[in-house]
Amino acid sequence: MITPRRVGVGMMLSFVALTGAWAQQWIFLEFNPHVEAYKLLLRDLVAMRKATRLDPVEGAVLDGLINVVPLAVERCNAARDLLVVLGLVHSEEDKKDVAHIVRLRLGQHAESFDELVERANSNLVHTKSAGTAATAERLKDQLRATKALIERFRPPQ
Repeated sequence: MITPRRVGVGMMLSFVALTGAWAQQWIFLEFNPHVEAYKLLLRDLVAMRKATRLDPVEGAVLDGLINVVPLAVERCNAARDLLVVLGLVHSEEDKKDVAHIVRLRLGQHAESFDELVERANSNLVHTKSAGTAATAERLKDQLRATKALIERFRPPQ
């Protein structure tokens, strides 16, 4: 099971591996708050899941929401890593070629956040808990914010 601690460890390993690119640290400053927000959401969802052991329907809803979080973290980190790689390319000719690929991949990552919002919505259909609904809304807001961040960093055509 994915836990907040595992997400945090993955984030730290990724951060340590790429900190050699000093000029790109601002990317980490933009993306890391999103990863931290997902860690908090995951912690809340796991705590709610532990509290609803007797209700199988609510447990299934929470499991579905919990499964969305590591996918969002993975895609957020992948988008961040693409931007770091783009920043490491110094040749203008190479940068143009790499920027085209990065633009396409970032577009795909941004669209995937719409799919994650849809997954969260499909899980909400069955909930009767106001707490689950409120946390799912926070998750969906965070997914939309991450999508907007990725779209903001997409290189121009």
